[in-house]
Amino acid sequence: MKPLSIDRSALVVVDVQKGFDNLERAGMRRNNPDAVTQISRLLAAFRSKGARVIHIRHAGLAPTSAFRQDGSGYPVQDAARTDGRTLKTRCGGSLMETRVQLEEARK
Repeated sequence: MKPLSIDRSALVVVDVQKGFDNLERAGMRRNNPDAVTQISRLLAAFRSKGARVIHIRHAGLAPTSAFRQDGSGYPVQDAARTDGRTLKTRCGGSLMETRVQLEEARK
């Protein structure tokens, strides 16, 4: 198996948003409490190699959504925040809706 080429690879980080912290403070439990720690480690490894990172954030449309674009839960969590080399992509629902945006990012 050939090693991955940095210029043809990307780490896709999906829905690592502050809204999950807000939900947890409201008493909801996470099914993956160590996810952000692991994602932070992956981000550090990819960035140290100069690899592309793509953040996909859920943009909630419901008035009560924890992930509305105008709300405190929409931004990426501090532990997984973007940097100058990071491309941010939004989606309103599923990853399928981001296919065009991901193809654009590869150009």
